[in-house]
Amino acid sequence: MIPEVAKLLNTLPRRIDCPIVFYDFPKSFRLCKLFKEWTSEAGVKGLTWMRLRNTGISRMCEAGVAFNVIQSQAGHSSREMTERYNSPSDDYKKRELEKYNNSLPTDTPTDTGVMGN
Repeated sequence: MIPEVAKLLNTLPRRIDCPIVFYDFPKSFRLCKLFKEWTSEAGVKGLTWMRLRNTGISRMCEAGVAFNVIQSQAGHSSREMTERYNSPSDDYKKRELEKYNNSLPTDTPTDTGVMGN
């Protein structure tokens, strides 16, 4: 995370007793608007509060955290909602596909003939 953004996030009020990563803030707090102002002041472009949420959920999925734990931490009532936030990184997809490729047998000839011939 960009140090300036981390510094700004550390200034946010915290609810220590809250186990949820991104709990609901009162509407009057307008966290998204404040976050936009802070990132603008820090010279960070294109970073939004929701992008941080998506990234956090995606990284937890990539790390192998149980999906029901991620769902609970995000405060989602359904698996489908959590799945909408999960966007695997290109590096993660590449690593996962390499696992698959490495699992394929290499000592078996490939049959490219048509079935029945």
